[in-house]
Amino acid sequence: MTNKKYIVIIAGIVVAIGLFAGILFILSGRNKQVPPFVPRISTYDVPTIKESQEIEEATIEGIPSTVVSKSLIIRFEDDITKEQSQAVINKLGVLEAFNIAQHIWEIRYGDSVDLAEKINEIEPIQEIKTVGYNGVYKLQYKPNDYTPQGSNSESWWLENVNAKTAWDITHGDSNVIVAVFDQPADFVAPDLAGKGSQIIWPTPTPAIPYTPTPTLSATTTLTPAVSTPTPAVLPGADHGSHVSGIVGAHTDNGIGVASIGFNTRLLSFPVCVPLCEFSNMIASFQEVIDRVNAGENIKVINQSYAGPTEDTNIHDMIKLVVEKGVVPVAAVGNDFGDVMRDENDNPVLDGNGDQIPVSYMPHYPAAHSEVIAVAASNSTNQLSSFSQRNDPSSAAQLNQWVDVAAP
Repeated sequence: MTNKKYIVIIAGIVVAIGLFAGILFILSGRNKQVPPFVPRISTYDVPTIKESQEIEEATIEGIPSTVVSKSLIIRFEDDITKEQSQAVINKLGVLEAFNIAQHIWEIRYGDSVDLAEKINEIEPIQEIKTVGYNGVYKLQYKPNDYTPQGSNSESWWLENVNAKTAWDITHGDSNVIVAVFDQPADFVAPDLAGKGSQIIWPTPTPAIPYTPTPTLSATTTLTPAVSTPTPAVLPGADHGSHVSGIVGAHTDNGIGVASIGFNTRLLSFPVCVPLCEFSNMIASFQEVIDRVNAGENIKVINQSYAGPTEDTNIHDMIKLVVEKGVVPVAAVGNDFGDVMRDENDNPVLDGNGDQIPVSYMPHYPAAHSEVIAVAASNSTNQLSSFSQRNDPSSAAQLNQWVDVAAP
């Protein structure tokens, strides 16, 4: 089996365990050669973290979806320069704008606005290719009583994937980097210290917005809406630390947990801070592309969030990282047998006031064909009851989007 296949298998295992596993207790020694925080290298902007995030419901491609209030994502035509983009944005009456990837911007309004009306106003602008909501995916649920450190039994999830046999072949490669798109991971804590770094994200204050002035010329350069970054506002979080630990926590040290590819290096992207916003994902994909172009050996992107809303910009960014030789992996969702819910866990209703079943509904980004979509299996090697899955009906046989299941 090739090294690439092992990377794919390891990444798939990581996501599936991260779907339902609990808090990672981080207990081992520290290697100071890898800094816990590293600055971004991309010349593109990254959205500042909002101190408070308002959400609302919108319909995207017929699917009721949770979106970020006061925020839209616009994409300019490929022949439009950054200066021309800024001139157009100047006339939109926005509070802040972030050039998060090539030709792609997040724009924010200062006051509550009708986003659907704003989309209708912006769509006819000749220089703009697409405009849409800044959607939100959900981190996959994890129970708070899952504590493998307290168990005297064998780690069945490792047994089920034949981890011991795999370890006789490889422990992972320190030259290989796995990017974890999640909550920030705690690389100061002992069992992750020295195993990777967290990308520094800009802080909520003091953000430097520009003031839009309709009379500015098309060549006016606007002040970037970014702030001085500091890692202090992004302490490690349970979900991001746990998933990172499954990938590459210190292993064979008698404490903590055993990770799958424990020699693998980690790079944590604070995508869910706290909401898993589309704009953060797009900015993170751009950062991966820029790092690969700079010679960094990022081979896998792990994404443990999901939602039924498909986004063209995210899909296009996924295609770009695949072209760079990076394997994207994603969770398929843990809401089988449930109904669609918003960020507050309340049922979402359709236009008739009915709840919307989500069983067999494709979840993104896992459902994109370039992504390895991973379902969750249980201790008996069967699909977990809560895991999304392929529709077994004959009518759905051509739309089988789930690729693999693992603990």
